[in-house]
Amino acid sequence: MRRMKKAFAVAAACGLCAAAVLTGCQKKEREVVIYTNADDEAIEAMKGALDGGGYEGKYILQSFGTSELGGKLLAEGANIEADMVTMSSFYLDSAQETNHMFQDLTFETKSLAEYPAFYTPITAQEGTILVNTQF
Repeated sequence: MRRMKKAFAVAAACGLCAAAVLTGCQKKEREVVIYTNADDEAIEAMKGALDGGGYEGKYILQSFGTSELGGKLLAEGANIEADMVTMSSFYLDSAQETNHMFQDLTFETKSLAEYPAFYTPITAQEGTILVNTQF
């Protein structure tokens, strides 16, 4: 399950970075700025995917706490420095509703469920409850 989660994160990160580069960052000869609130494991998977996909040195990945990044999205709106944001859909939905700041993705995301056109999941969140029936 962990391998599948990493593979999905890797594929999504490569696709998102490629889309950002193809939609204008390449013309400006600057690095793609990615803001994230992801945990360390997901960040390492994204970096590995981007570097392995030929994007090493072509992006800046900045990590923030959830509330800090959520506040930044709402306060800065379309003036935010980031070209891409990875975080919980709740914050993305709120920022989009308030600021209309995100562009629709222009590539196939191959997600298993329907999502708004401006984002797609990059990690899967699983949970489980274990019950010890022997005590």
